[in-house]
Amino acid sequence: MIQKARGEDSQSLLREIAYSCLVLPTETQAERDSDIYFLRQLSKVLKAQRAKQEGTLSSGCKTGAKKVRIELLEYLRQIALKQGSRVQTANIYCRFFKFTEDNLVKFMLEVKDILRKNGCFGFTEIHPQDRELLSPHIQYVGTNADKAEALIADWLVKNGFEISIESAIGKAGEKRGYELLASGEIDSSNLVVMSLEGAIAKQEWRDREETIREQEKKELEQKEQERKALEEEVLKELEPLLEKNRARIEAFKQELSKITIKTPKKRDSSKIREQINTMSNEEFEKHTQKLLLRKRRR
Repeated sequence: MIQKARGEDSQSLLREIAYSCLVLPTETQAERDSDIYFLRQLSKVLKAQRAKQEGTLSSGCKTGAKKVRIELLEYLRQIALKQGSRVQTANIYCRFFKFTEDNLVKFMLEVKDILRKNGCFGFTEIHPQDRELLSPHIQYVGTNADKAEALIADWLVKNGFEISIESAIGKAGEKRGYELLASGEIDSSNLVVMSLEGAIAKQEWRDREETIREQEKKELEQKEQERKALEEEVLKELEPLLEKNRARIEAFKQELSKITIKTPKKRDSSKIREQINTMSNEEFEKHTQKLLLRKRRR
């Protein structure tokens, strides 16, 4: 079922972050930075949601979900504009999906890979039955939603989580989850309402946070290496010029020291030579400029 994209006030978008997969472009460094940024923000929202459930965070406190929804939807719209597509929502039934750790890991890894390879960028999460859809389903919000819907439905059917692609995408006449449950066609254990405290949630986000830390560490190391390499390259290029200038100045000083300078009788020329030899390059240049200036004035 294809619908318009969830809005910033949608309670369903980012509701099940622990059982989700984020798919964004990662070809350029800027895109990789954005991917890391959103993973970090989602992790913060998830922690706030858990704290609310545990009662350690007041119910009146914000989790930051709305801010992330606004930023994520805007970023997805930019991606869609480049693709020539648009951001939409696809809901795909998964009525025979059993919420075990193995199945959830399989979903997070395989569906993410399938969507990325086919240019479907967005946020995918597994929802239990809710007010809108009275069956467990996968909600995808992102670009190329029609393609994502077909790909996810195909994956569900191949893994035995749905009867057919038609039933997965909600064609007319298909029974809903509660109807299959009442008729005994599916086991009630398939309709377990997920908790954010599941072991897979903890492990998945622990892995994501570790990935973020490793990525940041690698980026800092890479920038430091680039800085050192650039510094060495600049010094390497300047060294011949500096060496050449030093040699020329020393030669010029030696030549000048051999010249007998006409000075007033009260001054000793040997002292002047001695002064020249003891001058630094900077002092010598200033002294030479003064002599030239005097000569021009005469």
